[in-house]
Amino acid sequence: ATINDLLNAEQRRRATVQTAHTFSSVLVENQGDGAFDMRPLPQRAQFAPMFGLLAEDVTADGTTDLIMGGNFHGLPARLGRMAASYGTVLEGTDRGTFTAVPSRKSGLLVHDQVRDVAALRTAQHGRVFIFAKNDAPLQIVAPTAR
Repeated sequence: ATINDLLNAEQRRRATVQTAHTFSSVLVENQGDGAFDMRPLPQRAQFAPMFGLLAEDVTADGTTDLIMGGNFHGLPARLGRMAASYGTVLEGTDRGTFTAVPSRKSGLLVHDQVRDVAALRTAQHGRVFIFAKNDAPLQIVAPTAR
C-alpha cells in the first residue's frame, strides 16, 4: 500500500514528516567522550519489535548474553500484526558481538506480546526467566542453552 492508500489528503497535510535511518534492532555501545558504536543485532532479533530485554550470562561462559522478547498486535487490521518473534537468545562473545541461539538449543519459545523479561533463581529449577506480556499471563521458561 502507498501512503495515499493509508492516509487521506487531510491526514497527509497534517502529518509530521520524520526520517528514520535504520529499522534494525541494534546494540549501542558508549565509547566515551560522546562517541557511540552502533551494531545491528543478528537477523533473529529483527523478526519483530523487541520490547523486553535482559542482559545476563545465560550460557555460563563468562560473557553477557541477551534474552529478548517482543511482538506488537496494536496496529490496524490493514497493516497486520508484528508477531514473528518467539523470543530470542543471543549468545555474546568476548569481542562484543552476538550470535543467535536456535530455539531447539535454547529451549525458548515465548508467545504473545512480551514487554519485559526478568531472571529469578528458584530452589526447584535453578535460574528461570519470567516474561511479562500484554493481555496474557506471565510465562516462566528455563532455557537450556549451555
